[in-house]
Amino acid sequence: MRNSQSGGRRPVGLLAALLAVVLGGFMVQPALAETVFNQPPDPNGGQYKSAWYAEDGLDSDEYVWDSFIIPANTPITEVRWRGAYTNYLSGVGKAPVYNFTVAIYASNITGFEPDVTKPPLVEYETGGNAGETPAGTFGGVAMYDYAFTLPSPFQATGGTKYWMQIEAWQGLTPTYGWPPDWSIAKGTGGNGAHFRKVGGTGGMFHSISGDCAFMLLTTGGPTWTINASASPANSGVIQGAGVYPANSTVTLTATANSGWGFQNWTENGSQVSTNWRYIFTATRDRTLVANFVPAYTITTSHWPVYGGTQTPSGVYNSGSQVTVTATPREGFVFTNWTDWGNPVSTSAVYTFTASADRNLVANFEPGPQTVPFDMDSGDPPPQAGFTMTPFSTTKSGLTADFFSPDGNFSLQTDGTWLHQEQLDANFLYPSSAFRATLLVKFSRPVTAASLDFATVEMESWADTPSPMVLRAFMDSTSNPVIGTAQSAGVYAATTYPEGVLVFTSAEPFNLIELKVGTNPYGTGTFMADNVSVVMADLPCPADFDGTGFVDTDDFDAFVAAFEAGTDNADFDGTGFVDTDDYDAFVRAFELGC
Repeated sequence: MRNSQSGGRRPVGLLAALLAVVLGGFMVQPALAETVFNQPPDPNGGQYKSAWYAEDGLDSDEYVWDSFIIPANTPITEVRWRGAYTNYLSGVGKAPVYNFTVAIYASNITGFEPDVTKPPLVEYETGGNAGETPAGTFGGVAMYDYAFTLPSPFQATGGTKYWMQIEAWQGLTPTYGWPPDWSIAKGTGGNGAHFRKVGGTGGMFHSISGDCAFMLLTTGGPTWTINASASPANSGVIQGAGVYPANSTVTLTATANSGWGFQNWTENGSQVSTNWRYIFTATRDRTLVANFVPAYTITTSHWPVYGGTQTPSGVYNSGSQVTVTATPREGFVFTNWTDWGNPVSTSAVYTFTASADRNLVANFEPGPQTVPFDMDSGDPPPQAGFTMTPFSTTKSGLTADFFSPDGNFSLQTDGTWLHQEQLDANFLYPSSAFRATLLVKFSRPVTAASLDFATVEMESWADTPSPMVLRAFMDSTSNPVIGTAQSAGVYAATTYPEGVLVFTSAEPFNLIELKVGTNPYGTGTFMADNVSVVMADLPCPADFDGTGFVDTDDFDAFVAAFEAGTDNADFDGTGFVDTDDYDAFVRAFELGC
């Protein structure tokens, strides 16, 4: 252990503290804090917007990053900065900052920009306005000072270029609803450039001139050294080792390299944690080892895409027990698991020992009463680019009529311009950007319906996927609603949020209505595929007396009706009672139910 009195860092003296106020422009740091990087505010003022409209964002959001390099390995314990509001100057009022994001990014391969394609190295939320304190007026704009102590020190490597991002969370201004305006103050003494993003989802990135005003501090008090390594060598990446202030929180992370899995942390050969993220308090020097073992990738999928779901893919340590579960969708049944096409289990819950990479497929098939309209087959088969609502197609003796009362849908094919997991091959796509309703009517009653869907969101406002709504009717939407189902999709490396909508009913129905529910962030349009239904059981034709059994009583009842010429003896439905009805009933009676 070293401290400020015995070979460690020297304490900041009174003169140095006074100079920090005069030259640095920020508040005086405590006696046991040392400045390790400083870009003081420009006394002439100036600022760069770095704020967003939380939680949904606006196209007028802006964020900035500025680089810093610290000469030697140093734990950063505190960040300070200066900033300002600007909208109030136009008389629209001030939207107070209620939270800040403080993040540190690595440089990209060029070294001239932050690597925004990857998550930040560390990211924190202040949970408040970071002690906002008036600092005076500079360049005609009122400025404020802010400070945030990191929950755990950031271990900066000497000579490495990092990027600091400080981003304010705001609402809209009270008057006219102007967008967020908080800005970080212009700084001095840096390299004269910073990085900026303008816009919400997507947005544009720029390298522009000017420094940002911020200061980085480290402890000047007692510290402990935390060493950490991986075993075997090159089996994983260890982060968080370094020098920590006494009694501060240490967070070590062990990330396995390809083909390896984390096992545990040990110290002097004894296990101290089995969590890949090991958090403890720095009270002494420590040397820790993250141990890894060979690991295997278990890849899972299902077929057909609308048949059900399965346990997600994962990486498992050698020798560990793996359990995968297949769950069929309504109307479907599980058949088996295959590994690279070879059957390995007929149990929906399959447990095995991880000893090799595996490619498991959960296979499903429709139940005896289930008919899937997958938009890829039928009579006639729908054709992408040629089929548009209204159209009809028949499968397994069931006909589905697709039509829309307020807009059309056309059949399209999944391609490079659109990536959706569940919309496989052909799918129904809206023909306009306006809200549209899709109706599907079936030639006989059904008791369940399911489909895959994707709501078409306005991408700059797509934080909340729109809900999809199904309503079921018998014959017409003017009749009472039999039931309703609703579901919202999720983003999963897809262009649009997609989901599954399932509806079941004890009361049969033959018409479903599909539309997007009310949501201010959606356009009201959607895509659909794999409309699957479960046909309702029809009465047994030979059960003439309705007892639920076929026996001689049914035969006698039919003969009596036939001889009397009553309407219910018109067994073939031609409108006449003749020998054809008698022959039809005899055939049904011989088949039974």
